[in-house]
Amino acid sequence: AVEVSEAKRSATAKLTITVKPVDSNPPVITASAVEGFVDENAPIGTKVIDKNKLPIKLTVSDADLGADDPKPTYTFELTTNFFAIDPSGTLIVNEENLDRDPPSPGRFRFQVVAREKTGIAASAPLSFVVTLNDVNDNAPMLPMIPPITVQAGEARREVIK
Repeated sequence: AVEVSEAKRSATAKLTITVKPVDSNPPVITASAVEGFVDENAPIGTKVIDKNKLPIKLTVSDADLGADDPKPTYTFELTTNFFAIDPSGTLIVNEENLDRDPPSPGRFRFQVVAREKTGIAASAPLSFVVTLNDVNDNAPMLPMIPPITVQAGEARREVIK
């Protein structure tokens, strides 16, 4: 700083300026598997597993982050309400009574994106397929045949349905 007067006085200050990089890269979402399995009627919170019976985990990376930068918090947005991502990044059941039996499709296709909580950029969508494993949850049903009347002494009678 310089004083504007007859006396030539000055002062010096030391400043530290930190330049933060522009958030120019969207986050990138990856998963341990994109095809999963879970039993029908599994309770909310049940982990969706891959073909090796391991829970499906999602991770997010961001090319804008340096080694010393604090890791941001991400939210996951799904195109279905039947499944969710828990705080540890695991794909879980989010709806009761998922049924494999018709008319249910037995297989769910959806997409997930990751969004930085403080940013507006979202990752490219990642597509998933979750197949419901059949559980023996329905008793067998026999069709009802109406009663048949047979007269005494009548010859053999066949009923074909």
